[in-house]
Amino acid sequence: MTDDQVVGEYIEKEMQKFYFNQSLIGYILGMIATYSALTIFQTAQPALLYILPCQIVIYLLAAFLRKELTKMIHYDEDNELNQQTTKSKGTLQNGNTEEREKKELIRPNKATSPDKRQGHTQKR
Repeated sequence: MTDDQVVGEYIEKEMQKFYFNQSLIGYILGMIATYSALTIFQTAQPALLYILPCQIVIYLLAAFLRKELTKMIHYDEDNELNQQTTKSKGTLQNGNTEEREKKELIRPNKATSPDKRQGHTQKR
């Protein structure tokens, strides 16, 4: 793994922590707004009416301040998942035996099924 890849993974993990923390802040502010509305109006209030807008505003504000707003708006989860699967297939083709063993544990082939390994035959 090159230094650029290590730095990229570190930055990606830090971004995830940052936005998770912003999510918590938005949730707490939304709950405060919900409780305040409940107290002021003396009637039940739908919590998502306050929580979701607070979280969205906090996300957008944080992304704008970090100059990542366009990156957030153009984010495509499908594209990222395709890149991750392509990357993992590349390591398997390069002969990474540890990754290959993990894949085999997840999807064993027919030759290693329990019936054939132990010499059992199926009874009809």
